[in-house]
Amino acid sequence: GQGRRTRGTSARTAREEKTKAVGLAGEVFVGAWLQRETGLAPEVTWRSGYRNDVLADGLGNDGLGYDFLVERGTSRVLIEAKSTTGDALEFMLAESEVRRAQDLAPDEEYLIVLVTHVLEPAIRDAVVLPNPFGPGGLKRYRVAGRSMRLQFQKPDGE
Repeated sequence: GQGRRTRGTSARTAREEKTKAVGLAGEVFVGAWLQRETGLAPEVTWRSGYRNDVLADGLGNDGLGYDFLVERGTSRVLIEAKSTTGDALEFMLAESEVRRAQDLAPDEEYLIVLVTHVLEPAIRDAVVLPNPFGPGGLKRYRVAGRSMRLQFQKPDGE
């Protein structure tokens, strides 16, 4: 009855809040890490929607397919931040991330930074990974699932 729906909603809300906290913590860490690596502050590189939660400037956008952008001369590095509370070395890519990683300009590079143990500063670690859709990219990965769901449209005339 009603009690079950409420508990289910509460559990789902709690999971969503934890997922958001883990994602935000990962992006804050990657922003600071990028600043150490490049000298560029998160205000310059951060592009995801979490930027709006922290910097409150309205410039974040979750539809870009990446979380950070580092511009170096005429080249651009697009960085997708992923995070986990444990040491699991796997992640999921959203549709916008897959599309962006597959559709790069010649002057663009796409990297993934996986932050493990994101909520434990003493053992937190960052692993920089290549674009799984770049040349030779899938050699570093194993698809961790049994299927890939694809949609398509029929060509005109069929």
